[in-house]
Amino acid sequence: MTTQRLFGTDGIRGRANVDVLTPEALIRIGRAIASYQGGARPRVVMGHDGRRSSGMIRGALAAGLLGSGCDVVDVDLVTTPGLSFLTRTQGFDLGVMISASHNPSQDNGIKVFNPDGIKIPDDQEDHIAEIFRLASQPTADEPAPVGEFAFAPSLVEEYASYLLKRFQRLQLAGMRVAVDCANGGGSRIAPRVLRELGAEVVQIACAPDGDNINDGCGAVHPLGLAARVRHEGCHLGFALDGDGDRTILADERGHVVDGDGILYVLASELDRAGRLPHHTVVATVMSNLGLKRALEQISIRMEVVGVGDRNVVQCMIEGSYGLGGEQSGHIALAENFRCGDGLYSALEVLSCMKVTGKPLSELAHAFQPFPQVSADFEVREKRPLAQCPATEKAIHRAKAQLGDSGRVVVRYSGTELKLRIMVEGPTHERISAIASEIASAARSEIPVA
Repeated sequence: MTTQRLFGTDGIRGRANVDVLTPEALIRIGRAIASYQGGARPRVVMGHDGRRSSGMIRGALAAGLLGSGCDVVDVDLVTTPGLSFLTRTQGFDLGVMISASHNPSQDNGIKVFNPDGIKIPDDQEDHIAEIFRLASQPTADEPAPVGEFAFAPSLVEEYASYLLKRFQRLQLAGMRVAVDCANGGGSRIAPRVLRELGAEVVQIACAPDGDNINDGCGAVHPLGLAARVRHEGCHLGFALDGDGDRTILADERGHVVDGDGILYVLASELDRAGRLPHHTVVATVMSNLGLKRALEQISIRMEVVGVGDRNVVQCMIEGSYGLGGEQSGHIALAENFRCGDGLYSALEVLSCMKVTGKPLSELAHAFQPFPQVSADFEVREKRPLAQCPATEKAIHRAKAQLGDSGRVVVRYSGTELKLRIMVEGPTHERISAIASEIASAARSEIPVA
């Protein structure tokens, strides 16, 4: 990672205790973050999603921050949206979330938030990366004053109180809701908030042990949740990812509803209630064509941006839009749009169900996704696709074949060394063949791990 861009599409990410996630490098990253922020005695709030490596990373980052004069408040286990909320409402200058989101437990990462609780933009990430690479020690003649450290897990209660106040009219008595927390950051807060709103809660993967985060559970593995919803007779199920910034739903029949389906449900109901500014939804290039067609049927426009909830949020801010998200389950709403928030999104869907008196299956039925195939494989390096003529030729041929009846998206992951291929079209057989052709060409030109 040190020879590539330090930050990806969602912060720093990699294998724990390797390369930039070693104690020595993390101290330098802490110093770089402190130096980037500047000012007298900055206050930094820090949290994590429950991985075993979080202790080592927290300690090393905190050492770099404290040694550079920052005061650090550690709130322990928390979701990324919870950390974002605390950053902006508790007077912190920066927020630092230690998480690798949906990645396996051996990975970890760092997300940095500005005082408004928004992930810092590329130019600021690049500035931190430049400081990290150029200097490992403070350059001042006099050592910086050492900051103060505080351990304050009770501060997460502020976020819980906010959710309960925001949804105080949502009465869930008589509803059975399944929640899969991926053994991650939402494991404590999500079931409790649901219970305090009156729901009967079926808990799944809410016991983080450091190694079981995202392990066959959570938003990237929703079929287990769907089965439990059917078996337990639940009205709704939702699965968070490891750091709780995305959610995937299961309706009362046990059918999975992804981020595109959630966007459709929320857009249609918010627009009906006059709560969808400019009758517009922000989505990414990965959203299914079926979402655009379904929204057009109810006179709602779709603004398309690049992959990453940070891009969605930025577009929402610039256009004063009220709803945006990704197929992967990052959903941002105007009242809480600093980043995706899985629990908040699920509560909004429950509100729609209560207001309309309709089950999720009925609310989502008008959204019919186009057949879609996704494939990815690990690579040793992210060779520019422009330098891969056979791959480029396969992509252009596929786009010409599909025309307006489909889409092809080929890109490198912003958080992993992977090439991702997505093809949509009229039939599963046809798009599977196209995806295989592109993957074969890519494997012939891009070094495979």
